[in-house]
Amino acid sequence: DLEGSTAFLEKIGLSYGIKFTDLADEEKDVLTAELIKINPDIYGDCYLIPKEIPMLRDLEEYAYILDACGKNKKFGLALSIALGEREKALSTATELQRKYRDQIVKGLEWVKREGAVQLNSSQYLYSEDKVLKSVMGTIASIGLSVELIDSSKPVLGLSRLHNDIKISGRTTRDMVERGVDLGKALRDSSNNFGGQGGGHDIAAGAMIPYESKDNFLHLFDEMIEYQLNND
Repeated sequence: DLEGSTAFLEKIGLSYGIKFTDLADEEKDVLTAELIKINPDIYGDCYLIPKEIPMLRDLEEYAYILDACGKNKKFGLALSIALGEREKALSTATELQRKYRDQIVKGLEWVKREGAVQLNSSQYLYSEDKVLKSVMGTIASIGLSVELIDSSKPVLGLSRLHNDIKISGRTTRDMVERGVDLGKALRDSSNNFGGQGGGHDIAAGAMIPYESKDNFLHLFDEMIEYQLNND
């Protein structure tokens, strides 16, 4: 939401487009305090590589660039950067990162516009759009964290791949503490329809035949309800 972000910055006396590292200490404190009011989890520890070039010094940014390469299936490019290649490789990766960010923005705008389909104990996003399919797990995670998606229910991001559906499941730490285990729920529900799945309690994935979509969603929802009521 570019307009909303710009209005937020103007409200606290900052200009859009200035890098965080270029702000005065007082301005950083103001921005940090206001962001924490919106989402306390947005602020935390930063891990740095002191001898690395500025673009890759922050480990989160480093990982983000490698992730952008992976999302665009440029695995060799990511490996070359991890092994120390800079110059042309980093320039190419930076362009992929910009493209990846644009895809995420498009995805979040779609989520804000369409919302998630609500079931009893879970919810899901579904798209056959080529761009959205590549970032479904990411927009599900971000959507939960900024409350574009109801954080009181696990969310599945469903993407059609020819005759199959790729599923990315995300939930919150609070839901895990209440008994949700996405890895188990996705593994067990997908196995019932000739698919496969698994992962962690807070983030997991699966693949199922396309024709099983509705029945799978119903069974998955029942499993989440069972987990919540039998913890």
